[in-house]
Amino acid sequence: MEVILTVDVPKLGKAGDVIRVSDGYARNYLFPRNLAVEATDSNLRKLELERKAIEKREERKKLEAMDIARKMENMTIDIAAQVGEGGRLFGSITASDIQHALKEKGIEIDRKRIIIEEPIRATGQYLVKIKLEKSVSCNLILNVVDAKSELKDGFKKEEK
Repeated sequence: MEVILTVDVPKLGKAGDVIRVSDGYARNYLFPRNLAVEATDSNLRKLELERKAIEKREERKKLEAMDIARKMENMTIDIAAQVGEGGRLFGSITASDIQHALKEKGIEIDRKRIIIEEPIRATGQYLVKIKLEKSVSCNLILNVVDAKSELKDGFKKEEK
């Protein structure tokens, strides 16, 4: 069955794409969740009219992502964590921790867009990639410090 996607569906396609899926997948998953509509002649005509609006929306998303990437490029974030012997953390720094640190700096990013190559389990400096859009990404420098030690500025980091 051919369907027209109404929103972006991961691993399937973007909004406005006409794709071929099995009948059951369309009837039981895509249609009830309003993720797609059947590709009839009238729906295809509507799609052509809406395609320009979809392209404008995609372009606006890309420009917003590029603006955020410019703000964040090589930004440094400090995260204080409880540290045991040898600079090892009790637990690890997660994407949610980085998301909260960015939120404190006024940048709203979904935690799923933060890519951590390997678990952060020790103090030090790390490079974290943030994928904002399909073709827009930036790097973030993450400093993991001991919550009880003083930072370089001479200020003590608050314990949580």
